[in-house]
Amino acid sequence: MDNQERNNQRIKNVIYIGKIEYGGQIYEGQHPAIIDEETFKKVQEKLAENRMIRRSTKNTDCSGLLTHLLKCKTCATTMFHTYSLKNGKHKYRYYLCSNAQKRGYNSYPNRSINAQAIEDDLITTLRTTLKENKHKSCPHKTEVNALLSPVWDTLFLEEKRRILKTILKEVHCDVTSHKIGFVFNDSNLRLEFDADVKKSRSKTTWRKETEIAREPKLRKTLILAHQLQRLMDEKRIENVAQTSDWMNLSPSRIGHILSLLLLSPVIQHEIICDNGKIIDLIPKYKIRSLTAEFDWHQQADLWHEIKQTTLQK
Repeated sequence: MDNQERNNQRIKNVIYIGKIEYGGQIYEGQHPAIIDEETFKKVQEKLAENRMIRRSTKNTDCSGLLTHLLKCKTCATTMFHTYSLKNGKHKYRYYLCSNAQKRGYNSYPNRSINAQAIEDDLITTLRTTLKENKHKSCPHKTEVNALLSPVWDTLFLEEKRRILKTILKEVHCDVTSHKIGFVFNDSNLRLEFDADVKKSRSKTTWRKETEIAREPKLRKTLILAHQLQRLMDEKRIENVAQTSDWMNLSPSRIGHILSLLLLSPVIQHEIICDNGKIIDLIPKYKIRSLTAEFDWHQQADLWHEIKQTTLQK
Protein backbone atom coordinates (compact mmCIF):
# COMPACT_ATOMS: atom_id res chain seq x y z
CA MET A 1 0.00 0.00 0.00
CA ASP A 2 1.48 3.39 -1.01
CA ASN A 3 1.50 6.62 0.98
CA GLN A 4 -1.58 7.99 -0.75
CA GLU A 5 -3.62 4.92 0.17
CA ARG A 6 -2.36 5.08 3.72
CA ASN A 7 -3.37 8.71 3.97
CA ASN A 8 -6.89 7.77 2.86
CA GLN A 9 -7.17 5.70 6.06
CA ARG A 10 -6.32 8.60 8.35
CA ILE A 11 -7.63 8.54 11.87
CA LYS A 12 -10.62 10.79 12.52
CA ASN A 13 -10.10 13.20 15.37
CA VAL A 14 -13.36 12.31 17.12
CA ILE A 15 -11.95 8.88 18.02
CA TYR A 16 -9.92 10.64 20.71
CA ILE A 17 -13.05 11.68 22.62
CA GLY A 18 -14.87 8.36 22.41
CA LYS A 19 -16.90 9.07 19.28
CA ILE A 20 -17.04 7.75 15.73
CA GLU A 21 -18.00 9.16 12.35
CA TYR A 22 -20.26 7.25 9.98
CA GLY A 23 -22.01 8.51 6.90
CA GLY A 24 -21.00 12.07 7.64
CA GLN A 25 -22.58 11.95 11.12
CA ILE A 26 -20.90 11.85 14.55
CA TYR A 27 -22.05 9.16 17.02
CA GLU A 28 -21.10 8.07 20.50
CA GLY A 29 -18.63 5.21 20.20
CA GLN A 30 -18.46 1.97 22.15
CA HIS A 31 -14.82 2.57 22.98
CA PRO A 32 -13.71 4.72 25.93
CA ALA A 33 -12.38 8.22 25.28
CA ILE A 34 -8.62 8.52 25.68
CA ILE A 35 -8.81 12.33 25.82
CA ASP A 36 -11.49 14.29 27.64
CA GLU A 37 -13.19 17.01 25.63
CA GLU A 38 -11.48 19.81 27.57
CA THR A 39 -8.03 18.35 26.81
CA PHE A 40 -9.11 17.82 23.21
CA LYS A 41 -10.07 21.49 22.98
CA LYS A 42 -6.71 22.55 24.40
CA VAL A 43 -4.91 20.39 21.82
CA GLN A 44 -6.84 22.14 19.04
CA GLU A 45 -5.83 25.49 20.47
CA LYS A 46 -2.23 24.31 20.47
CA LEU A 47 -2.55 23.32 16.81
CA ALA A 48 -3.78 26.81 16.00
CA GLU A 49 -1.02 28.49 17.98
CA ASN A 50 1.75 26.49 16.36
CA ARG A 51 3.81 28.76 14.10
CA MET A 52 6.98 26.66 13.78
CA ILE A 53 9.10 29.62 14.86
CA ARG A 54 12.88 29.06 14.56
CA ARG A 55 14.62 29.55 17.88
CA SER A 56 17.27 32.21 18.34
CA THR A 57 20.07 32.21 20.87
CA LYS A 58 21.03 35.88 20.98
CA ASN A 59 19.10 39.04 20.24
CA THR A 60 21.73 40.20 17.73
CA ASP A 61 21.19 37.02 15.70
CA CYS A 62 17.41 37.04 16.07
CA SER A 63 15.90 37.10 12.58
CA GLY A 64 12.49 38.60 11.94
CA LEU A 65 10.11 38.08 9.07
CA LEU A 66 11.18 41.39 7.49
CA THR A 67 14.93 41.08 8.08
CA HIS A 68 16.83 42.69 5.14
CA LEU A 69 13.52 43.97 3.73
CA LEU A 70 12.33 46.68 6.11
CA LYS A 71 13.61 50.22 5.49
CA CYS A 72 13.22 53.38 7.54
CA LYS A 73 11.08 55.86 5.58
CA THR A 74 12.91 58.80 7.15
CA CYS A 75 16.48 57.94 6.17
CA ALA A 76 16.04 54.92 3.82
CA THR A 77 18.42 52.83 5.91
CA THR A 78 17.80 49.19 6.82
CA MET A 79 15.99 48.43 10.06
CA PHE A 80 17.33 45.40 11.88
CA HIS A 81 15.37 42.99 14.04
CA THR A 82 16.13 42.58 17.73
CA TYR A 83 14.39 42.24 21.11
CA SER A 84 14.58 43.42 24.69
CA LEU A 85 13.88 41.58 27.93
CA LYS A 86 11.72 42.81 30.77
CA ASN A 87 12.12 41.25 34.20
CA GLY A 88 14.10 38.48 32.54
CA LYS A 89 10.87 36.89 31.28
CA HIS A 90 9.08 38.80 28.53
CA LYS A 91 10.65 39.42 25.14
CA TYR A 92 9.58 42.42 23.12
CA ARG A 93 10.51 42.15 19.44
CA TYR A 94 11.06 45.27 17.41
CA TYR A 95 12.84 46.64 14.35
CA LEU A 96 15.45 49.31 15.03
CA CYS A 97 16.68 51.97 12.60
CA SER A 98 20.45 51.59 12.08
CA ASN A 99 21.03 55.35 11.88
CA ALA A 100 18.97 55.97 15.01
CA GLN A 101 21.15 53.52 16.90
CA LYS A 102 24.36 55.18 15.67
CA ARG A 103 23.41 58.86 15.77
CA GLY A 104 20.79 59.19 18.47
CA TYR A 105 17.14 58.28 18.77
CA ASN A 106 15.66 61.75 19.24
CA SER A 107 16.03 62.80 15.59
CA TYR A 108 14.55 59.61 14.10
CA PRO A 109 10.76 59.11 14.48
CA ASN A 110 11.10 55.56 13.10
CA ARG A 111 13.79 54.65 15.61
CA SER A 112 11.97 51.47 16.69
CA ILE A 113 8.81 49.73 15.50
CA ASN A 114 6.95 46.86 17.12
CA ALA A 115 7.93 43.77 15.13
CA GLN A 116 4.74 41.75 15.39
CA ALA A 117 2.60 44.77 14.55
CA ILE A 118 4.49 45.71 11.38
CA GLU A 119 4.72 42.05 10.26
CA ASP A 120 0.99 41.51 10.71
CA ASP A 121 0.13 44.75 8.92
CA LEU A 122 2.46 43.94 6.03
CA ILE A 123 1.03 40.45 5.46
CA THR A 124 -2.57 41.70 5.69
CA THR A 125 -1.93 44.59 3.31
CA LEU A 126 0.09 42.52 0.85
CA ARG A 127 -2.55 39.80 0.74
CA THR A 128 -5.28 42.34 0.08
CA THR A 129 -3.23 43.92 -2.69
CA LEU A 130 -2.53 40.61 -4.41
CA LYS A 131 -6.13 39.41 -4.08
CA GLU A 132 -7.40 42.60 -5.66
CA ASN A 133 -4.90 42.16 -8.53
CA LYS A 134 -3.46 45.60 -7.98
CA HIS A 135 -0.17 44.15 -9.15
CA LYS A 136 -1.27 41.99 -12.07
CA SER A 137 2.19 41.51 -13.55
CA CYS A 138 3.72 39.66 -10.59
CA PRO A 139 5.34 36.57 -12.15
CA HIS A 140 5.98 34.68 -8.92
CA LYS A 141 2.75 32.67 -8.96
CA THR A 142 3.98 29.87 -6.70
CA GLU A 143 5.13 32.26 -3.97
CA VAL A 144 1.99 34.39 -4.29
CA ASN A 145 -0.22 31.30 -3.98
CA ALA A 146 1.71 30.20 -0.90
CA LEU A 147 1.27 33.63 0.70
CA LEU A 148 -2.46 33.63 -0.01
CA SER A 149 -2.98 29.99 0.94
CA PRO A 150 -4.08 28.71 4.37
CA VAL A 151 -0.75 26.85 4.78
CA TRP A 152 1.13 30.15 5.22
CA ASP A 153 0.91 29.91 9.01
CA THR A 154 2.41 26.40 8.97
CA LEU A 155 5.59 27.44 7.13
CA PHE A 156 8.97 27.83 8.80
CA LEU A 157 10.15 31.40 9.32
CA GLU A 158 12.98 30.91 6.80
CA GLU A 159 10.52 29.80 4.11
CA LYS A 160 8.22 32.76 4.81
CA ARG A 161 11.17 35.12 4.47
CA ARG A 162 12.21 33.46 1.19
CA ILE A 163 8.70 33.94 -0.22
CA LEU A 164 8.55 37.61 0.80
CA LYS A 165 12.02 38.32 -0.59
CA THR A 166 11.00 36.70 -3.87
CA ILE A 167 7.92 38.91 -4.17
CA LEU A 168 9.20 42.15 -2.63
CA LYS A 169 12.24 44.32 -3.16
CA GLU A 170 11.75 46.30 0.06
CA VAL A 171 9.24 47.31 2.71
CA HIS A 172 9.09 50.77 4.26
CA CYS A 173 7.08 52.29 7.07
CA ASP A 174 6.53 55.62 8.77
CA VAL A 175 5.16 55.81 12.30
CA THR A 176 4.55 59.57 11.97
CA SER A 177 2.13 59.31 9.04
CA HIS A 178 1.07 55.76 9.96
CA LYS A 179 1.97 54.43 6.53
CA ILE A 180 3.30 51.11 5.33
CA GLY A 181 4.47 50.49 1.78
CA PHE A 182 6.38 48.05 -0.37
CA VAL A 183 8.08 47.73 -3.73
CA PHE A 184 7.64 44.62 -5.87
CA ASN A 185 10.75 42.80 -7.03
CA ASP A 186 9.82 42.70 -10.71
CA SER A 187 9.10 46.42 -11.06
CA ASN A 188 9.63 49.79 -9.44
CA LEU A 189 5.96 50.07 -8.53
CA ARG A 190 5.71 51.48 -5.01
CA LEU A 191 2.41 51.09 -3.14
CA GLU A 192 1.59 52.74 0.18
CA PHE A 193 -1.27 52.20 2.63
CA ASP A 194 -2.54 53.39 5.98
CA ALA A 195 -1.47 51.16 8.87
CA ASP A 196 -1.34 51.32 12.66
CA VAL A 197 2.36 50.49 12.91
CA LYS A 198 2.56 51.61 16.54
CA LYS A 199 0.04 49.19 18.01
CA SER A 200 1.24 47.10 20.92
CA ARG A 201 1.20 43.36 21.29
CA SER A 202 0.57 40.97 24.14
CA LYS A 203 3.42 40.64 26.61
CA THR A 204 3.21 36.86 26.34
CA THR A 205 3.63 36.62 22.55
CA TRP A 206 7.32 35.81 22.54
CA ARG A 207 7.04 33.51 25.53
CA LYS A 208 4.50 31.39 23.65
CA GLU A 209 6.64 31.34 20.52
CA THR A 210 9.71 30.36 22.52
CA GLU A 211 7.82 27.49 24.15
CA ILE A 212 6.63 26.30 20.73
CA ALA A 213 10.18 26.45 19.37
CA ARG A 214 11.35 24.17 22.17
CA GLU A 215 8.77 21.49 21.42
CA PRO A 216 10.14 18.16 20.09
CA LYS A 217 10.31 17.96 16.29
CA LEU A 218 8.14 14.84 16.25
CA ARG A 219 5.40 16.64 18.19
CA LYS A 220 5.52 19.68 15.89
CA THR A 221 5.40 17.44 12.82
CA LEU A 222 2.35 15.58 14.16
CA ILE A 223 0.65 18.89 14.91
CA LEU A 224 1.48 20.05 11.38
CA ALA A 225 -0.08 16.84 10.01
CA HIS A 226 -3.31 17.64 11.88
CA GLN A 227 -3.25 21.21 10.59
CA LEU A 228 -2.89 20.03 6.99
CA GLN A 229 -5.58 17.39 7.43
CA ARG A 230 -7.99 19.97 8.84
CA LEU A 231 -7.33 22.27 5.88
CA MET A 232 -7.99 19.38 3.50
CA ASP A 233 -11.20 18.45 5.33
CA GLU A 234 -12.33 22.06 5.01
CA LYS A 235 -11.52 21.92 1.26
CA ARG A 236 -9.08 24.80 1.68
CA ILE A 237 -6.36 22.53 0.29
CA GLU A 238 -7.25 20.40 -2.72
CA ASN A 239 -4.57 17.70 -2.64
CA VAL A 240 -1.03 16.72 -1.65
CA ALA A 241 0.42 18.20 -4.84
CA GLN A 242 -1.00 21.63 -4.01
CA THR A 243 0.30 21.37 -0.45
CA SER A 244 3.74 20.39 -1.77
CA ASP A 245 3.78 23.41 -4.05
CA TRP A 246 2.69 25.88 -1.38
CA MET A 247 5.05 24.58 1.31
CA ASN A 248 8.06 24.10 -0.98
CA LEU A 249 8.36 20.48 0.17
CA SER A 250 8.45 17.34 -1.95
CA PRO A 251 5.24 15.27 -2.25
CA SER A 252 7.02 12.38 -0.52
CA ARG A 253 7.86 14.62 2.44
CA ILE A 254 4.23 15.75 2.68
CA GLY A 255 3.26 12.05 2.55
CA HIS A 256 5.61 11.26 5.44
CA ILE A 257 4.12 14.10 7.49
CA LEU A 258 0.53 12.99 6.86
CA SER A 259 1.40 9.36 7.56
CA LEU A 260 1.73 10.26 11.26
CA LEU A 261 -2.06 10.39 11.32
CA LEU A 262 -2.02 6.61 10.90
CA LEU A 263 -0.63 6.22 14.41
CA SER A 264 -3.06 4.97 17.03
CA PRO A 265 -4.85 7.57 19.18
CA VAL A 266 -2.92 6.36 22.23
CA ILE A 267 0.47 6.94 20.57
CA GLN A 268 -0.61 10.29 19.16
CA HIS A 269 -1.82 11.38 22.58
CA GLU A 270 1.53 10.41 24.10
CA ILE A 271 3.49 12.30 21.43
CA ILE A 272 1.42 15.46 21.89
CA CYS A 273 1.05 15.44 25.67
CA ASP A 274 4.07 13.60 27.11
CA ASN A 275 6.53 15.88 28.92
CA GLY A 276 9.46 13.46 28.80
CA LYS A 277 12.56 14.11 26.68
CA ILE A 278 12.35 10.74 24.90
CA ILE A 279 9.96 12.10 22.24
CA ASP A 280 12.71 14.43 21.03
CA LEU A 281 15.22 11.58 20.75
CA ILE A 282 13.31 9.12 18.57
CA PRO A 283 14.76 9.09 15.00
CA LYS A 284 12.51 9.71 11.98
CA TYR A 285 13.18 6.39 10.26
CA LYS A 286 11.77 4.48 13.24
CA ILE A 287 8.57 6.51 13.11
CA ARG A 288 8.21 5.63 9.43
CA SER A 289 8.42 1.94 10.24
CA LEU A 290 5.81 2.51 12.95
CA THR A 291 3.33 4.15 10.56
CA ALA A 292 3.73 1.20 8.18
CA GLU A 293 2.05 -1.02 10.79
CA PHE A 294 -1.75 -0.73 10.66
CA ASP A 295 -2.64 -2.94 13.62
CA TRP A 296 -2.81 -0.69 16.66
CA HIS A 297 -1.85 -3.51 19.03
CA GLN A 298 1.25 -4.21 16.94
CA GLN A 299 1.94 -0.48 16.86
CA ALA A 300 1.81 -0.38 20.66
CA ASP A 301 4.36 -3.18 20.95
CA LEU A 302 6.64 -1.59 18.36
CA TRP A 303 6.27 1.84 20.01
CA HIS A 304 7.31 0.37 23.37
CA GLU A 305 10.31 -1.30 21.73
CA ILE A 306 11.35 1.93 20.01
CA LYS A 307 11.23 3.85 23.27
CA GLN A 308 13.21 1.20 25.13
CA THR A 309 15.88 1.11 22.43
CA THR A 310 16.09 4.91 22.41
CA LEU A 311 16.52 5.07 26.19
CA GLN A 312 19.36 2.57 26.09
CA LYS A 313 21.46 4.72 23.76
